[in-house]
Parts: sequence; C-alpha cells; structure tokens
Amino acid sequence: MKKILIVVFLSLLVGGCAMKPPPTPDAFGNYAGLVDLNGKPASISQFGGKLILVNFLASWCKSCIGELPTLEILARDLRGEGLQVVGVGIDDTEAAFKELKQIANIAIPVLFDKQGTVKSAFGIRGLPRTILFRANGERVTFYDGERHTYVLEANGPRDWSDEAIVTEFRKALRRESGEGAQTPTTR
Repeated sequence: MKKILIVVFLSLLVGGCAMKPPPTPDAFGNYAGLVDLNGKPASISQFGGKLILVNFLASWCKSCIGELPTLEILARDLRGEGLQVVGVGIDDTEAAFKELKQIANIAIPVLFDKQGTVKSAFGIRGLPRTILFRANGERVTFYDGERHTYVLEANGPRDWSDEAIVTEFRKALRRESGEGAQTPTTR
C-alpha cells in the first residue's frame, strides 16, 4: 500500500528525471534579478520552511491562475508543519504580478524573475512548473527502491489541495524532520 501511494504521488508530481543538472545548492535563493513586488532584491530562501515549494507562473497563464487557489490551501494547511510556498513570476512585468496578487487575493509570497536568471537556470519552458526544494536550495528527490531517482517537480497545473498530495507532502515534511523511515536524497 505504501509503495502504491508513493507511485501515485510521483505520478501526480514528477516530471521525470531532470535532464539538466540543477543549479548549485544555494543558488536558487541568490540569483541576481530576483526581486519582490516592490522591486527590492529578494531570495526564495528568505521565507524559510523545512521544504519550499516553488511555483513558476505568469499572470497571462490561465493554468497558473487556475491552480493558485489550491496552492493557497496547501500553503495555509501545511505552513505550520514546515512547508513554504513561493511563487516566482516569469515572462511578465512586476506591475502585472502586483495586479494579479491583488485581484486574486494571493497570500503566498510572489517574487519576480526580473532578468530571467532563475527561468534560465532551471530550464523553465512550460507553465506552471513547480519544484520542491529543501531550505538550503537542494531539490528534493526520491529513490524508488529499484534504480530510479525522481526529482519532485510538476509540469502543468495540479489540484494542490487533493488529499493524496497533501498526505504525501506531510510524509515528506516528516522525513525532513527525521521522523520518516525513507529519507529523500539530494541532487
């Protein structure tokens, strides 16, 4: 049963093994050009959390906007357990994200990739794209027990409030706290 749940979770989230090596472990929070919506330099790592779910989005992307309410629910429900959800706006303007954040009543922090550095480093082509990181910037990966290692990322929209997804995030958070048996590996 445990293996089935992991397979279901991975099938919902995994975009497969990363073809491109990820940036250095601390890099995701320190790219030049990443700013908050007031134009001040910012980093993803400033928000803390045991695990950080980074959602790459654009204000013109209907799928991105469509999944925001469920990201809000996930962030609200698991914040106390150590999950931080951060949006990173790409292919847009700061003004467009300010407007989206206000109109859609988004509570999760949204940063703007002003120079496209983060987009380029992570090879973001399709939106939305969501990647799970440890607080130190390492991507969270799982070994399937046989011979495959999967990076936890999702390409395309998801219902982040789905009970199976929330349950798997809780397990991942427990593993990060040392409470789980199988510890994710890093890449």
